[in-house]
Amino acid sequence: MGENNKTRLNDKIKKYMVYFVIIMIALTVVSKVMYNMTITGVKVETIKSGSINKYISGSAVIESTLDIPVYVSEGLYVNQIFVTNGDKVEKGDELFQVDVTKIEQMIAAKNNELTSLKLQIQDAESQEAFSDKSSDLALKQAEDNLSQAEEEYEKSIAIASKAYEDAKKAYEDAKEACLNGGQVATGTDASMLDVLEADMNAKKQAYDQLIDARDKELFLLQQAVQSASLGTADSTMTEQLSLSYTLLEDELKELIKLKAADGKIKAEMAGQIKDIMLNIGEATYSSAVMIISKTDNTLLVKSEFPAKYKDDIKAGSQVAIKSDNIDTTLTADKVFVDEANNVVVVYSNIQDENIVIGERLDANLVTKAVSYENVVPLSALSINGYGKYCIHTYDISKTIIGTEAKAREIEVEVLDKDNYNAAISGSGISMGVEVIVESQRVITNESKVKVIER
Repeated sequence: MGENNKTRLNDKIKKYMVYFVIIMIALTVVSKVMYNMTITGVKVETIKSGSINKYISGSAVIESTLDIPVYVSEGLYVNQIFVTNGDKVEKGDELFQVDVTKIEQMIAAKNNELTSLKLQIQDAESQEAFSDKSSDLALKQAEDNLSQAEEEYEKSIAIASKAYEDAKKAYEDAKEACLNGGQVATGTDASMLDVLEADMNAKKQAYDQLIDARDKELFLLQQAVQSASLGTADSTMTEQLSLSYTLLEDELKELIKLKAADGKIKAEMAGQIKDIMLNIGEATYSSAVMIISKTDNTLLVKSEFPAKYKDDIKAGSQVAIKSDNIDTTLTADKVFVDEANNVVVVYSNIQDENIVIGERLDANLVTKAVSYENVVPLSALSINGYGKYCIHTYDISKTIIGTEAKAREIEVEVLDKDNYNAAISGSGISMGVEVIVESQRVITNESKVKVIER
């Protein structure tokens, strides 16, 4: 073989060897990539000591410290509404607008009502004046009747009294004359005494009957005077009509003021719109049409928990509240039991510009905390095929292609847990051991894993 042929052969061999090396490197890279794709990425955390908090779950709502209702005359039609629930307003901001034409119609109707009421008041005043005059006349007549009766009875009684006294004296004189004569009275004398005694008794009876008749008649006449002095009951018609007139005047003034404002109702205080009880096109009514809650940068969180936990809930307890806008912990400022609804109500103050009055939240109240040596997140716990609690750690070993990690299942006993963590015990469990808390795929014992986050 010539030198040239040898050279060419050597070059080919070298080239093939380079190609072989490149192919092997490529296959190794591809193999490693494919191998890594089959390994499940996991997030791990270390076992550490900690506390298990006892929570009572409930619900909460944002309330204001003061709600101010917005009223407007009844029967007006709503043209526009400028606010929605949760909007914050300042004093003087426009809330809604009513139809001005309807206001004008109501003003005319109120004026007609005022005119009618004014005439009714005048009639009532005339009737009361006539009634007072009639009462005065009735009283004078009753007093005259009493005075006349007293005078007539006084004269009659005086005459009857004198007649009785005269008859009594005649009887006593005749009786004494018979006794002083010292002689036995004759039949004529005895008959005369009987006549005089009968006359005296008759006069006395007439006198007594007159006294009795006087007392009875004067009593009735005195009652008549008293009754007449009371007169007719004071009529409240004029007062009632006058009150209605004043109220109607106030309503008219409000309508005139509303017309001047082009039918626009404005906020009388700064706050947050809590509730709107009307819609465009509807007529207003006598009750409040809108509620503005006074904020003053401080609102209330009203939390409710089952009444069975009333002994565990005290003023000063910590209440964790959470919603899309809020995630914070507050202090229970006031606690009371609502027996009617079988709940414990907790009030807490809150200051936050993002909260909306009426917003609903989840509430959790911490009642106590217990310390444990080994605590893991709840996400580290799982149930194995035997229905036992378990966690997964991992073991690292060396292979021809490097190191690899495999999951290792460890059965554990759950000593306690709350909404976030669990206290555990078991063989191979100690502080500092890394446990898998999240994985890209379901893992079992001996699953190949790689730590992608700690």
